[in-house]
Amino acid sequence: MPDRVRELSREPLLLYLLAAMHRDGELSVEMFEAAEGANAKVLIYEKTLNWVLTKQRPELLNRDLTELETDGLRRILAEAGLCVVQSGGECAAIAMIEERLKGDDTARSLLEQAQSRLSESPLRNALAAFYMQPGRKGSGSVEFAHKSFSEFLCAERLKEAIEDWSTQIEVKRQQQDLIPDSAMDWQIYDLLGYGGLTPEIVEYLMALLTRSPEFNPVRLFKRLENFYLRWCDGELIDAPPENLPQKKMRLLKEQLKDSEKAIGLRQVDVYAGLNVMILLLELNRYGRSREDLKKIPVDYSIQYSQIVSRDFFTKTVGSFLSEINFENVDFSCSDLFKANFSYSNLTNTDFRDSVSNDANFRGVNLEGSDLSSAFLAHTNFSDANLSYADLKQADLGGTNFSGADLTDTNLEGANLEDVSWDEATCRTNRSEVWMLIEVFRPRMPEALKQQLGLE
Repeated sequence: MPDRVRELSREPLLLYLLAAMHRDGELSVEMFEAAEGANAKVLIYEKTLNWVLTKQRPELLNRDLTELETDGLRRILAEAGLCVVQSGGECAAIAMIEERLKGDDTARSLLEQAQSRLSESPLRNALAAFYMQPGRKGSGSVEFAHKSFSEFLCAERLKEAIEDWSTQIEVKRQQQDLIPDSAMDWQIYDLLGYGGLTPEIVEYLMALLTRSPEFNPVRLFKRLENFYLRWCDGELIDAPPENLPQKKMRLLKEQLKDSEKAIGLRQVDVYAGLNVMILLLELNRYGRSREDLKKIPVDYSIQYSQIVSRDFFTKTVGSFLSEINFENVDFSCSDLFKANFSYSNLTNTDFRDSVSNDANFRGVNLEGSDLSSAFLAHTNFSDANLSYADLKQADLGGTNFSGADLTDTNLEGANLEDVSWDEATCRTNRSEVWMLIEVFRPRMPEALKQQLGLE
């Protein structure tokens, strides 16, 4: 059984559901033979959703309980998952879920039909059908008894919207977007202007999209890029009142009255832009061999997000920066604490005076880059290409250079205290790392001293 499935089975309710599905012949080890990573978890979630909604109860009892068709109930659950995530990841107000469903004609119609037959809240019954229980904030809120499902359902809700964004229809023999720019702009703020996407949500989302026949990565990239560039120009936040970020801020303040989370105008605007940037990075990674999924400008995003707080960019986007082409990007003076750039192309980038301590640069290409005067303490440069890079006056205390290529690297005036390195580091740059050799000669193994001719 895949590790991801074992991880999920630690949740008591989900363990019960897995056992019941296995008993009913709905689950077998063979199903996961071709499923890797997030795909295994997505398979579990989808199987569980379908089983609970269609097999766990007799059809008559299920309809008596909710008066909703299965597709409508699943749509409501996806909105509930989004609300839980936007509310901080624990529980969501029923009123918030109801308000969001008012914009969905199908869900509204189903709830109205149920209201005529049920004395209790039809929405509460719909949510109870999938083990949603009263939230810790009182009877007016609900939470998932199995916490991981809220992120998966949130990803399903995003998938629905994203498929629509990339869909075109024929009107008078011309291709037009199913969702015009104005409507898509609002949907982006509505779905993504609440906080940073988590790696788990993005992982589920990409697994769902790549399995979907309606997924058009090129069209999606172009539309998201169009939004992102207009966001960078301030077009959306500078629009007349009530503009889109103002509208989303107002709704969040109304829906999350008891929340301690700061929901200011700049936070809403920055989160919307950075979350779109995360999606662009994921599409770039997904199609990195394709020229039509080109690199994304990040300079403005970093500068703008630092108005909210210096580390806002890294906290939101820092875990999504691996395996991306950032050639010639300006990261100077940025706070990139703990950012994960592993295996990215960073040739000729500018990291001057940046704060990049504890960052992951494993396997990156930094050839010709300027990292002078940067704070890089405890950074992982293992197996990185630092040839012709400028590290003068950089703080490299505790940095790992194992396997790194330091050919013609400028280390003048750099702090090299407690640096880790190995024989491969010396071999690639024997003449240029003389400062490293002098610093570490007292602690160098005798065999390595003899090999390097330092005896």
